[in-house]
Parts: sequence; C-alpha cells; structure tokens
Amino acid sequence: MVDYKAIADEAEQYGDYQSAYNIMSLETVESYGALSSNNLREWAVSNEADYNAIKANGDVLTEMALKQIEIDRSPLDLSKPTIRAFVNSLPISDTGKTALLDKAKITSKKWQGLKPGHIQNALQKRAEGRV
Repeated sequence: MVDYKAIADEAEQYGDYQSAYNIMSLETVESYGALSSNNLREWAVSNEADYNAIKANGDVLTEMALKQIEIDRSPLDLSKPTIRAFVNSLPISDTGKTALLDKAKITSKKWQGLKPGHIQNALQKRAEGRV
C-alpha cells in the first residue's frame, strides 16, 4: 500500500512533483544487518590491534566478543540497538568500532518502488485535503 501522506509530507518541500521525484528517488537510509563469524574474523585480521585488545582484556564482555569471533556461532545482529551498544562498550579503538559497524551497514532506498505518479497522486490528495 502506498503511504500517500508520507509522500506528500516529503514532496511538498520540493515545489513540484518532478523535482520531488528527482530528489526522493535517490534518497537512501542506512541500517545494520548481521555479521557472521567469518565477517568477524575478516574484521579481526584487518584490525589486529583491536582484536588483540579484546583478547588481552579478559572481562566477561570481551570474552563474549572473542568467542563470537573465534567460534562459528549465530550471527552478530547489529540491527539490534543492544548489540550495537555491546560493540560500543568493547575496549577497541573508534576506528575498529567504525570498521565493525561498516561491515554490517546496509544502504537501501528510502522510498522503495516510488514512481512519479505516486507523488502526483499524493500532492493531489493533499490539495483536496484527503491526506
């Protein structure tokens, strides 16, 4: 189902439907996916100092992180805010944290399947007071 209200809310700021389409069709959003143990091992090789910091620390959180990297287990689901908070709490550099999060980053279109007609209809409905 097309969310004409959301489209109209966004499109109104661009003046006309063609300008709105040109801009909105290129807009993206970023989210996070899951990292497999293989992804984590790739990170460890690329960020050796941070990996060694995890190995040397020895507290419960870093032990959990180490096991996640070294043992083929369930993916590390960075789409969950609690998991991202866990990553941010690790005793690794900001560069290492960024590299880890970047491996899980997913960029997708903000307006999936948007067509010029959707914007025209949304703006027309807005002008008629229906959305």
